[in-house]
Amino acid sequence: MKYVVPVDVRFNDVDGLGHVNNAIFLTFLEHARMKFFTEEAGSTSEKDFPFILAHAALDYKKPIKMGAELEVVMWTSRVGGKSWDFDYEIRDRRTKDIYATGKTVQVAYDYQLEKSDILEGDLKDLVKALMP
Repeated sequence: MKYVVPVDVRFNDVDGLGHVNNAIFLTFLEHARMKFFTEEAGSTSEKDFPFILAHAALDYKKPIKMGAELEVVMWTSRVGGKSWDFDYEIRDRRTKDIYATGKTVQVAYDYQLEKSDILEGDLKDLVKALMP
């Protein structure tokens, strides 16, 4: 299963060259993760997310301009003992043209003990459900 989230390009996302600033692409990925964990996992705030972000990478394919109708497609590509990878596409909602691809690594984390945790139970089931 893949998780798809519509994303709006806001005026302040666009730089002086007329396209979405490269740093905003990571914000689009974050938006998809946050939507997934609030809508699918039932988290009420970031404090409920039982993970930390360990790595983020992007490959830019083409610029995004103001007025683009975007969606972020997210899926799980790897599940390990303590971590998992989400892969992403930022694409046009209508044409499905891809603007960027990305990957993030999340690590299960215990905020009370302030250390990584074993990926198990509901969290593991949730992220495994997004495997193609």
